[in-house]
Amino acid sequence: MIENLNTKLAEAMSALAEANKRLLEASQLVSHHRREEINATNKVNEAQRHFDPLVEELKESAPYGSDWKKNMSDSESLTAIYRRLQSQFRATTWPTDSPSVTGTTHE
Repeated sequence: MIENLNTKLAEAMSALAEANKRLLEASQLVSHHRREEINATNKVNEAQRHFDPLVEELKESAPYGSDWKKNMSDSESLTAIYRRLQSQFRATTWPTDSPSVTGTTHE
């Protein structure tokens, strides 16, 4: 009877150890693939940041009378310029204690 119980306990411990091992391996795979997903998303975002100003420039240089030119109001042109300047501003490295555009300091 005790031998039977010992055998069952040993089998249960072995099954638990195997299940824990498989869980650890799966967790490591998930972590690895999550990092890959984050890196891929960052690449997409970087490509989009380069793409957006080009589309704006394309629209701004549209020929007179085209839909893009007709639909682009002065405020949209100013918005495009603002976005380009904002993008350049973001790309600049600033000391943490420098004032921002609005005159406040970074904390």
